[in-house]
Amino acid sequence: MRIHFLAGLSIAGMVAVGVTACTSATPSAAPTVTKTVTVQTPAPTTTILPGDSDMSAAAVCGQFSAYLTVETNAVLDEKNGAVSQTVEAALLASVDSGMKGASSSNSGVQAAQTEIADALDLPNTTAPGLPYDPDAKAYRSAQYHLNEACNAAGAPMSIHVNTGG
Repeated sequence: MRIHFLAGLSIAGMVAVGVTACTSATPSAAPTVTKTVTVQTPAPTTTILPGDSDMSAAAVCGQFSAYLTVETNAVLDEKNGAVSQTVEAALLASVDSGMKGASSSNSGVQAAQTEIADALDLPNTTAPGLPYDPDAKAYRSAQYHLNEACNAAGAPMSIHVNTGG
């Protein structure tokens, strides 16, 4: 029985020393983890609207694309009965005003814009009730020259037809 007692005492002593060793040791600090987070802010988008001060070929040709889109849809919608001639005339009046007011820092685009403005100022004898005739030969020729000038400036124009259901 002495063997059991001594063995028991020895085991009890080891447990006591082990517990003392665990409790008497200085607790170590938790490891520090450092993370670097990089947040990328998206670049602001720029929307060029008619009347903005950006006179670049890209901005002005973009404005003309918008004007010609409005014009094309107004004419088609009136022909299809979707809008009255009064609505068509109001839309074309806004197109007329916008195209005459545009100004470009690109000499080729500016020359074509001047030709457009001059064509819009010609007497309208073929489209009564409208501020200008969208099908007039001088106006169509000026549009062609504007398209060429915008292409040459690296700012191609586009017209989006949104009619017909």
